[in-house]
Amino acid sequence: MKCSICGTDADSVDTAIEEGWTPYFFDGQVEQGPACADCSGKYLVGSGGEMQVRPKFRSMVCRREAKHIFEDLVFNQN
Repeated sequence: MKCSICGTDADSVDTAIEEGWTPYFFDGQVEQGPACADCSGKYLVGSGGEMQVRPKFRSMVCRREAKHIFEDLVFNQN
């Protein structure tokens, strides 16, 4: 399992639960996830019973995810 914000790995779902990962969150209307405990604390906030990206970080997750995809395509061509 990989954090959709920073890319940190958790060995298993059980480990992620024990470490306080957020299983899913919303960036505007787009569902994202999961998020590690560090990123959850820094970038997410509870809103209406669901976790949302803090307003000043909106759309950052999508851009960072696209950057990782680009880096994988460019640097990991096998």
